[in-house]
Amino acid sequence: MTLFQVAIYGKGGIGKSTISSNISYILSSEGSRVLHIGCDPKHDSTRLLLGGKIQQPILSYMQTVPEKERSLEDIVQKGSGGVLCAEAGGPEPGLGCAGRGVLSAFTELHNLGVDEMPIDIRIFDVLGDVVCGGFAVPLREGYADAVIIVTSGEFMSLYAANNIMKGLLNFDTGKPRLLGMILNSRGLPNEDERVRRFAEATGCNIISTIPRDNLFAEAESRCRTLSELYPESEIAKSLRQVSMVLKEASVSGEIMTYPHPLTEEQLEDLASNRTIKKVSEPFQSEACVKPFRETGMLRTCAARSAFITVSTVKDAAVIIHGPSSCGYIFESGRIHYCVREATHSDPQNNVFVTGMTDITSIFGGQEMLRKAIREASERGCRCIFIVTTCVPAIIGDDINTIIKEFGQINPELIIIPVDAQGNITGDDGIGQIIATASIAKLIDENIKPEPNVVNIVCGNMYDIPSARNSKTIERLLDIFDLELNCKLSIKSTVSQVNQFGRADLVFLTSFFPGAEKKIDILEKTLGRHLNVLTLPIGFIQYKRWLRDVGEITDHKDRAEAEIKNVETEYNDYIAGHRLDGKTVIFTSVTGNDMDWAIDLLQDMGMRILRVGYGSQAGKTDFELRTSYPEISVKGYTAQDIIRDINEFHPDLLVGDLGKNADLGCRFIRLFRKGYAMDDVYFFAEKVWNLFRLPAAGNEGWRDGGS
Repeated sequence: MTLFQVAIYGKGGIGKSTISSNISYILSSEGSRVLHIGCDPKHDSTRLLLGGKIQQPILSYMQTVPEKERSLEDIVQKGSGGVLCAEAGGPEPGLGCAGRGVLSAFTELHNLGVDEMPIDIRIFDVLGDVVCGGFAVPLREGYADAVIIVTSGEFMSLYAANNIMKGLLNFDTGKPRLLGMILNSRGLPNEDERVRRFAEATGCNIISTIPRDNLFAEAESRCRTLSELYPESEIAKSLRQVSMVLKEASVSGEIMTYPHPLTEEQLEDLASNRTIKKVSEPFQSEACVKPFRETGMLRTCAARSAFITVSTVKDAAVIIHGPSSCGYIFESGRIHYCVREATHSDPQNNVFVTGMTDITSIFGGQEMLRKAIREASERGCRCIFIVTTCVPAIIGDDINTIIKEFGQINPELIIIPVDAQGNITGDDGIGQIIATASIAKLIDENIKPEPNVVNIVCGNMYDIPSARNSKTIERLLDIFDLELNCKLSIKSTVSQVNQFGRADLVFLTSFFPGAEKKIDILEKTLGRHLNVLTLPIGFIQYKRWLRDVGEITDHKDRAEAEIKNVETEYNDYIAGHRLDGKTVIFTSVTGNDMDWAIDLLQDMGMRILRVGYGSQAGKTDFELRTSYPEISVKGYTAQDIIRDINEFHPDLLVGDLGKNADLGCRFIRLFRKGYAMDDVYFFAEKVWNLFRLPAAGNEGWRDGGS
C-alpha cells in the first residue's frame, strides 16, 4: 500500500486530538500501519494512545541530545492498537516560534529515517486556529494527501475551518485534497443546520457527526481512546465511518473536493442566520510569486546598516542578536565601510553575536542574549547596543524586558535596543535611521550650544569619510577656525555623542535619502533647530558653501579669499579642457548627488540631455533633489537608458554603477569620494582623456568601462 498522509485540522479545544487519536486507533486495529504525529506545542495528541504517558517531544529531544547520538526509536513509540506515535512539541507560551518548530520536527523525522518505516497511513494532528506558516506545513506538497477539518457549530470554530480552507487553496498541489468535515457536536441549538449550511456554501462534505457524550470523558479519565474501551458504542461507529471514508480516499481521490471559502460578508450571513449570498468574486489565493522586476530588492537589510552605524561609537559594544551568519556578514560590512575607509585600523574586539540556531529560534533566544550582555559587561563595556535581526523579530524575543533586568542589577550599564529586525523593517536606509535614533539616546539634551563649534553627521554610511577626506574636512574647518565636536555615525566615543549639543552647526557628509530624517531625530532630541549644511563637492557647491559658512561664522572675508583662489585655478583648468558640443546622459540608481558632475561637464562645454534617477530598493516616491529638474526623471530603468541612447545618440553615458553591456557610446563611472575640489579635476581628466581615445572598439579597455 502506498503511503497515504492525512492532516486533521481544527480550532484549538474543538476535540481534534481526541478524534484523530481515535481514528488512528481504529485504522491500526483494522490492519493499517499508522504513524500518528501530534503538531501542537501542548504535545498531548498521543496521550490516549500511550495510556496517559506524556511522550518526549521531538523538539525537546533535539534541544538536549547531540545530533550524532539521536535515534528514531527515541522519539517514535508504539501505542495502543500498534499505533506509532510522535509529538513535535514546541516552546513555552510566549516564547519562540512553534510554527517553525513543526517544520524542524518534520525535518528531524526525515533525517532519522522515518520515511523508511513500513507505514500505510500517516496522521497529522494540527492546530488550526493560528494563522502561521509553520502550522500550514502539513498542507504543503509532499505532506497531506487529504485534509479533514474538525468543527462544531460555534461561529469561531467555523471561522477557523474557513481559514483552513483558505490555507489549503494557498498550497494548491493541482488536485483536490479536502476530504470533508467532522461535526463534533457541542449540543448547541440548530448546530447541525448551521454546519450543513456552511458545508453547502463551501462545497465541503460532512463525513460524520459525532454526538456529544460523556463516554469521551470516561475514556479520557482512563487514559484510553473511546474506540478501544467502547468499540460497540454509537460514537465508535461514527468514528469508524470516518476511517472507512479515509481508506476509500487512499484508494481513490475522487471523493475529495476543492473548497470554496466564504468571504467576510458571507461569514456574517452565516453568523446572523441569513441566507448566504452569492458573491461575484469568490476568495482567490494570494500565494503567487511576483515577477522579479515587480518586487524590487533590498541592497542590504536594515539590521546590517544599523549595526554598521552604531558600531561607529567606538567604545560601545554591539550585540548582534541573531544567527552567526548575520554576524559574519555584518562585521564584514563594518570592516569595509568603517575600518578600512575611515580609520585604517584593525576592528575593535567589541562585537558580539548571540549565534541563534534553528533550535533557539524555536524556543527563543533570550537566554543567549543574556549571556552576550553578561560577557560584554564583564569585558568592561559600559555602553551596549543590541541590534535585532529577522529571527528574534519573527519569534518575538522580548529584549526590552531583558534590558530592564540588567538595568536593575547594574544601573550604570547603558543598554540601548536597536530594533532593526533584519529586513522586516526595510533596507539599509531605514536601518541607518533606526540606528541614529538609538545613538541619539546618548545625547545630553541639556547641554547648550557654543559658538564656532561644529558637528559632522554621516548622511549615508556608504560615504563615511576616508582618512584623506578627513584631512580635507580639517582644512575646511581651519578656514573658519571651527572646532570639531562630534563625528556622529563616523567615528566617535560615547562621551563625544553625549556632548553633541555643544554645536548648532552641522555638516552632513552627503545628502542621501533619509538624511533629513536623521537631522529631524537629532533636532527632536535636542529640542532645538540645527543649522545644517552639506559638505560640498565641485566648484559651484563649494563656492555656495563657503559663503554660507562665512555668513554663519561672520568670516565672509575668509570665504571670499578662498573662492578667489579656487576660481582662478578652476577657470584656468576649464579653459584648457573644453568639450564643446559633446552630449551626455547621467543616470543614478543610488540617489547620490550628481549635480557637481553635471555642473563640471557643462562648464567644460558639454550639453546634458537627460538626468535619470532609478528606483531605490523598489521605491519611486523618494524626493528628487537636483538643480536640474527640467531634464531629470525618476524611475529611470535600464530600458529607458537604451531607449534614450538610441534616440539621442549621446557621446557619453555617466552612471554610478558599472556598465554591464555594450551601449554603443562611451561610458564613465560616476564616483564621489572627496569634498570641495578634491576629485573634481580627477573626474574631469578622466572624461577629457576618454574623448582623446577611440570610442568602444577592439580595445575595450579604452572606453572607460573598467
